[in-house]
Amino acid sequence: MTTHLATLLLVDDTPDNLLLLSDMFTDAGYRVLCAESGDMALDCAQQEPPDLVLMDVRMSGMDGFEACRRLKTVRALEAVPVLFTSAHVTAAIWRDALASGGADVLSKPFTNLEVLTRVALHLRLQQLQRTVGSLLPT
Repeated sequence: MTTHLATLLLVDDTPDNLLLLSDMFTDAGYRVLCAESGDMALDCAQQEPPDLVLMDVRMSGMDGFEACRRLKTVRALEAVPVLFTSAHVTAAIWRDALASGGADVLSKPFTNLEVLTRVALHLRLQQLQRTVGSLLPT
């Protein structure tokens, strides 16, 4: 039996953040793709659709919300969960995250256990949604 290794797309314009997250997820057994901008994330996701996107809210150029809105317009990516990260989580951040199609918001700094747990939760929810969807009549 082949096991699917979940692919995560990490998006942050701070290379140190990408390195830290990439190491953490690789050590946890995930396949990791990295992008340093919203534009790079869109290109990467269209070439190799991830199972989940972890995206910084504040990036130079295109912010995370706009990148998420654009991801959600691509048929192959519309169901991919997007989790936002932000150092300043407010009600407005939550509102904009959900309005752009995001699934969750993680506050920086975060612990590895929190991030790994929330990512695993959203991947499991996505898997269950696919299962239920395949059982529904067409």
